[in-house]
Amino acid sequence: MEEIREWTKTWEYREKNFWTGSIDGESGEGMPTVGGRCLWRWGFEGTMPFVHGSQGCVAYYRSHLSRHFKEPSSCVSSSMTEDAAVFGGLNNMIDGLSNTYSMYKPKMIAVSTTCMAEVIGDDLNGFITNARNKGSVPEDFPVPYAHTPAFVGSHITGV
Repeated sequence: MEEIREWTKTWEYREKNFWTGSIDGESGEGMPTVGGRCLWRWGFEGTMPFVHGSQGCVAYYRSHLSRHFKEPSSCVSSSMTEDAAVFGGLNNMIDGLSNTYSMYKPKMIAVSTTCMAEVIGDDLNGFITNARNKGSVPEDFPVPYAHTPAFVGSHITGV
């Protein structure tokens, strides 16, 4: 125990545990889904990224991309909680698409998933169809989607 205590006072320990430098690379490299969920959509004018999953995941993406680009980055979430993890996130998707469409007035809403939605098997195509039927977005409004689980691939290979 004493040996470890002494080691924690060394420069080697400080460099390994308190390093504050920057990591070289693109913003999507740290987690393959950051680029897959949010970054690519900004290449389409007026597109709002919509992540179907927990609010915490989207907060991470916004924070990471805002630090990388040094300006705020927009991305919304269906804000799934424990009940959606058990019963599915259909209601979150319907409400989220409706709120996104009415508040932000985007030209397109691009939907992707987080691990939570992927593990429980939420059907994005079916959910978006149901949201259209309930009037969350117009029938002809573009809502492309992609399944983007973070547990597939790695930061090297991507999704």
